[in-house]
Amino acid sequence: MHDLKQLKELYQQYLKKTIPDSGRETLMRFFCNCTDEEIEEVLGASDIAVEEDFVVPSHFEPRVQQLLGRINQQVDQESVKEKRSIKQIVLRWGSVAAVLALIGFATYTMYERNPAVEIKDGTQVYNQDIPAGGNRATMLLSDGTSVELSEDKEEIIAVNGNYHYEDGTPLMEEAGTVQSAVLRTPQGGQYRVVLSDGTKVWLNASSSLTYPTRFVGGKRQVTLVGEAYFEVAKDTKCPFEVINAGQVVEVLGTSFNIAAYPEEKTIKTTLLEGRVKIALPGNGMFKMLTPNQQSTTELGSSLIAVKTVDTESAVAWKNGYFMFDDEDFESIMKKVAKWYDVDIVYESKPQNIAFIGTVSRSKNISEVLHALERTGKVKFKISGRKITVI
Repeated sequence: MHDLKQLKELYQQYLKKTIPDSGRETLMRFFCNCTDEEIEEVLGASDIAVEEDFVVPSHFEPRVQQLLGRINQQVDQESVKEKRSIKQIVLRWGSVAAVLALIGFATYTMYERNPAVEIKDGTQVYNQDIPAGGNRATMLLSDGTSVELSEDKEEIIAVNGNYHYEDGTPLMEEAGTVQSAVLRTPQGGQYRVVLSDGTKVWLNASSSLTYPTRFVGGKRQVTLVGEAYFEVAKDTKCPFEVINAGQVVEVLGTSFNIAAYPEEKTIKTTLLEGRVKIALPGNGMFKMLTPNQQSTTELGSSLIAVKTVDTESAVAWKNGYFMFDDEDFESIMKKVAKWYDVDIVYESKPQNIAFIGTVSRSKNISEVLHALERTGKVKFKISGRKITVI
């Protein structure tokens, strides 16, 4: 839930050019992820004219284009109906231009947080490019059956041990016995599965989910390696457990994200709705999470750290974009490597730089690299599936 009162105050400061860096970051995240109703409420708080020329870049995301078109239509209607004076319409449009400028900045650029640097146009010209990842996965059954899932589909559904795609196309029939299944995505792949109890799981790139083809007994248990977002079907008589290398997540019915890539050596669990229990096997340590909280567990550690977070950044991948929230360069490049199935080679490595920004995961890799280059702090070279940081 956004604090609209605070956002209105920050927006006034933004228009008056008195907003602090921390407030600007908060506004950027809000305008990238808010609802239309929230935009209207925050915009409606402003009656300040903004003297600036503003042109919407042609590469704006559809969400921003739709917002611009909707506001244009409203302004036209208000002008025709003469519900507002010309001066009021101009004031309104000035505020809208400022918001769209802010959204454009948040969506298509990234900057070094401390100290801030001027955003510059990238000068690197790439002779090659690499398309974004897509719907790619393999399902393996304990009887040895292996199925390469269709790249034209995005979800498989289990019903009474049988599987079909989201459009009803049959996939396979189980022979009646309960088997162990593994859904595995490669680098550059993602997929969704609806388990036999109705639980939905979004699997990120380079990840695997192990689960029974049908849940039996008093517990629903799955094992995750990598990253996944869960919407667990509620069943008070049959708890749902997600097992990782270093923790067990226990739930009844809720929505949460787990990032547990082995090479990261940390497990981050972010709760969006409901409640979950994070437990460490063997030592009795556990923590309860409430919405908007994230736990962090270091592999081999006996401690669980919990903090309040902006959940949008944790599930951005599931919603189709990269969202970097004060994130270091090497962490960003690991995400790029997984999604575009590339190797990252460093001729030089930027130090002590944190980035904030949002880029669509549907873009070719050149657009992501270009956004990073616009900080003026890093350059890239593409050679086959190798990205060199120069």
